[in-house]
Amino acid sequence: MSAIDRRGFLATALGLSLTGVLAGCTAEDPVAARKPRKPREGGIGGTGIIGIVTAFGSIIINGQRVELDGNTVVTDAFGPRPQDALALGQSLTLEAATVDGALVARRVHITHPVIGRVEAVASDGLGLQVLGVTVRLEPGVVPPAVIGQRVAVSGLWQGDVVVASRIDTLPDAGEDAVSGTLMPGGVVQAVRLDAAGTVLPEAGVFVTATGRFEQGRLVPATLSPGRFTGAAGPLEQLSVEGYLEPVSKAPGFALSGLGHSFDPEAQLAPFADGRALFEGPYTGDFAVDLALPLPEGVDARRAALPAGLDLGTAPGARSTR
Repeated sequence: MSAIDRRGFLATALGLSLTGVLAGCTAEDPVAARKPRKPREGGIGGTGIIGIVTAFGSIIINGQRVELDGNTVVTDAFGPRPQDALALGQSLTLEAATVDGALVARRVHITHPVIGRVEAVASDGLGLQVLGVTVRLEPGVVPPAVIGQRVAVSGLWQGDVVVASRIDTLPDAGEDAVSGTLMPGGVVQAVRLDAAGTVLPEAGVFVTATGRFEQGRLVPATLSPGRFTGAAGPLEQLSVEGYLEPVSKAPGFALSGLGHSFDPEAQLAPFADGRALFEGPYTGDFAVDLALPLPEGVDARRAALPAGLDLGTAPGARSTR
């Protein structure tokens, strides 16, 4: 098996669109550093959730219990899927509405950062290469043993690397796919598109491209901009699990692969070195007000994100205001 080069997680300032400030929270006591949270109003608007499934009993994601009903639509990059296609460790984008005090999913999108053939397996067994992208496996994630196997990678972008929480093998025939932030020059996070004749949206938006990967580029058959569709109405609240990276645009940070901008007053420097959960209102920008550092590994996050978690009282959570 060929080995994958270990690339550094160097952040880029090229049009990534979710940002935060360089100034951080300086209080020694994280609880004392918090400012009172504004109460959530209404319950009419939708909640957008981006994260990794840690448990079932409905869906447990980002410490929230989200119910499914007969009106819940499940999709992936290639179209509708049955509800039983949902699995632990998958990376999901949910749009949920509050119904009788409970969050009910109106749309669940299985969001694979990359789908394609395994091109290389790291000699230590802790990484893969798919679509030319380095895929770093979280603890307990077992890679397929065969180079050339088609796989769907669940996980989160950390710069130009995918941190994988689940690897699913796929039939030999099928299209490749990438989901992430569109960069200048026709690059989706770390995958270059062969976009001749294709009208690309503005850099900085989230896109999903499907097609075939050849000669180091993805030739798109479809290109879909946007992450949320309005299935649960206008979004009022976001809950996002991810990694920060510095960008040149004020206020100084982006969440890899998200495609939404932080408002300029967020203070995110304390969370720049690792994975974290971010929550707050959505006002056209992500007005994040609380963040919680998270451990690597699905089992460790399951313990850190129990169902019914209130981020306002969670140990280790800090205000970003």
